[in-house]
Amino acid sequence: MSRTIKQLFVIVSLFAGSSLAQATCSDPGTPHAITGNFSVELYGPVDTRPGTWGHADYWVWQQPFTNVPAGCRVQILRISGDLMSWSKGAVPAGTYAGVLVGAYSSAGTGSTRAAYAADGYFMYYQAGLSNYPIRIPFNQDLVEGYLASDNVLNWKVAEFLNTTGFPLHMEITFSQVVFKYVQ
Repeated sequence: MSRTIKQLFVIVSLFAGSSLAQATCSDPGTPHAITGNFSVELYGPVDTRPGTWGHADYWVWQQPFTNVPAGCRVQILRISGDLMSWSKGAVPAGTYAGVLVGAYSSAGTGSTRAAYAADGYFMYYQAGLSNYPIRIPFNQDLVEGYLASDNVLNWKVAEFLNTTGFPLHMEITFSQVVFKYVQ
């Protein structure tokens, strides 16, 4: 081989080796946990879609995982906590609102596996609210808890079929999000 070809081979080999080294996750499998809290007041416009009534609105918090080691992505193993919700006024008798809490990957989409389902969504819980505050507890082990390459966990709350006449205070507390880094 000529000297130029040998030098080129060495340079390409070093570059390929350094690229592979950077792609290796330096902290695979170690469980980590975070805690936190989000809150919002929702009272959207009147929902005019067929089969609906009352007011509806939603809010999404994007929670980026920071300082993820090079070559790693985040896998959520378990999410536990609750959603507390109450009306910002005295609810008249016979009026109600639905509330919802969910967590999902930014890559969440309609399901390729089943009708009326979604992929990349880790949990959805809902309940009805009337005269008293409600609490929706959750403690969800995840089977496929992989976040997209952006390592963002989305938290969603929604109010729907709200005939109370008032905004709803909604507060997510995640007492633990257990995760690990994976290749």
